[in-house]
Parts: sequence; C-alpha cells; structure tokens
Amino acid sequence: MSSESVVEIGCGAGRITRWLAEDFEVVHALDVSEGMILYARERVRAANVAFHLVTEVKIPVPDHSVSGVFSAHVFQHFDDQGIGRKYFAECARVLAPGGSLMIHIPVYDHPMLPRLHALFLSGMKAISDSKATVRRMLGLPLMRGTRYNMQATLEFLRSLGFRDVQLRDFAVRSNQCFHPFFLARR
Repeated sequence: MSSESVVEIGCGAGRITRWLAEDFEVVHALDVSEGMILYARERVRAANVAFHLVTEVKIPVPDHSVSGVFSAHVFQHFDDQGIGRKYFAECARVLAPGGSLMIHIPVYDHPMLPRLHALFLSGMKAISDSKATVRRMLGLPLMRGTRYNMQATLEFLRSLGFRDVQLRDFAVRSNQCFHPFFLARR
C-alpha cells in the first residue's frame, strides 16, 4: 500500500486530478465516461495517475490500499442516494486504517439557517425544473440533481466504521459559493 495514494471518484476532465497528482504518489482517477477519460488522459500526463473507466459501483483497487478518497460535484449526478451509499461502502473498503475521505455532496437540510436553505433550494428547484422542461423540448439529456439528507448521511458513514465524521462548508473562489463536503477518517 502506498501511504500517499488517493482515489478520485468522477475525474471528469482531469482538472482536480492534475492537482492531486502533485500531492500524492499514486492517483486512481475514476469516471463512467470513456470520452472524459480520454479527454483527461490528454491533459493530465503525470506518470503517477492511473485512469479507470468504471461501469459499476466498484472502486478498482484492493481492500485497505489507499490513504484518501476525494470526489467533487459527482454524487449529485447519481440516479439516487442508494448509489451514493454504495460508493461510500466502497470507500470504507478501499481506505487503509487512518485514511481520509473528502466528498462533496449537496445536502437538502443544512445545519446553519435551515429555513433560508430550504427557501434557496425551492428556488433552485424551480429554476432546474424550467431548464429540464426546455432540455426535454429540445431533446437534450437531463442532468440529475440528487440531494442527500445530511443527518442520514452522517449516520450512514458512522455505521460503516468511519470516525471523525463531519460536514464542512468550503468557500469556492470561482463562484463565491459554499460547497458542503463530508469528511471522515477510517
């Protein structure tokens, strides 16, 4: 086991993969899209990155073999929360003792200002529904928007044996928004 290895769930175009490759000895970059894997391979030429095309909820590394798992803006695109839970179980399987998890997940209940958060989400849903209607009319694919229950997700992570489980908001410079990440240690 490399003490400095990480799995990135949903590498997409490789923008974050490039940064992970600078800080980890080995990066396992996963994606469900062959086109995105090809695109990322062209742009991320680091020798320490292994790209994996995945077709099922299975992280293609041995048990307890990585020190970190990272994912941003991916879990919201799963068909339902059950797929997210399966990936969390896979994270528990592949993380070595003491390994860390950092996964961005949109939550539909927020510990700070819950009523304001609910109002914001209802507005976002109305906008999303309008966009979906237009996309359907144009015959374009729809983008999923699965949201997760904060408390249920925290409890599920604990049930998998994770410790130091928490939800943290991180400010993103590009759009001045806060993004919730679940953090945990194996």
